[in-house]
Amino acid sequence: MVVVTGMEIQATNTLPLDWSGDGLAIGFEDNVELSGQLAELDSKLSSAFTDLIADAEFKGKAGSSAVTRVGSNSPVRKVMVIGLGKPEPLKLDSLRRAAAVTARTAKKEKCKTLGIHFPVWNDDPASTAQAIAEGIELALHQDKRFKSEPEDNPSNGMERVELLGLGEQTQAIQRAHQVCTGVILARELVAAPANIVTPITLAETAAAIAKRMASTWRFWRKKTVKSWEWALFSGLPKPQTYP
Repeated sequence: MVVVTGMEIQATNTLPLDWSGDGLAIGFEDNVELSGQLAELDSKLSSAFTDLIADAEFKGKAGSSAVTRVGSNSPVRKVMVIGLGKPEPLKLDSLRRAAAVTARTAKKEKCKTLGIHFPVWNDDPASTAQAIAEGIELALHQDKRFKSEPEDNPSNGMERVELLGLGEQTQAIQRAHQVCTGVILARELVAAPANIVTPITLAETAAAIAKRMASTWRFWRKKTVKSWEWALFSGLPKPQTYP
């Protein structure tokens, strides 16, 4: 289990048929078909998936989704179908994008607990879990640094996300969080106004990263960089001074 901005993300051996919670999301590729355990799950939930797929005319196209409420006596409050697109070949980015769609849908539907079941990429549950976790975290992240009254709950009400049928994948989810931390840092640096992102604050950011990573850092003068004959660096324009 990994805690991300107040929300738990964990992979588990639990299958959709045995899961209970607020929202259950199932990923479908093109040519939607309910078979095997999904057909059994559909029967258990009083044909909720069959009705949803028919009513929404869901075809499994990438980026598509549909959601419906299940009966009050059901172990699942709402079910979602998420489109993964063409089945061959399944790509990690398809899982990442579908996870983002799932997270946004669950947020809109006010799900505190969310179960996600997607196909496993290339028989690799670790990479599958990492891609899904990345999509969730990046989709739910909001830059609220300049908001006068930031929300108390940064996870937008979602408390726990379970990646179903993937086994224990703590390391993979931790890697996903590390990747997302870097992506979010880059987003925030680009989005921040010029009076916030200055040479001093950039240096402080680099120092903070180095400290967290237990590594050392060093700055070089332009004359030194030029001596290396690295055009990528020596050709950069002269930086502005602190405003």
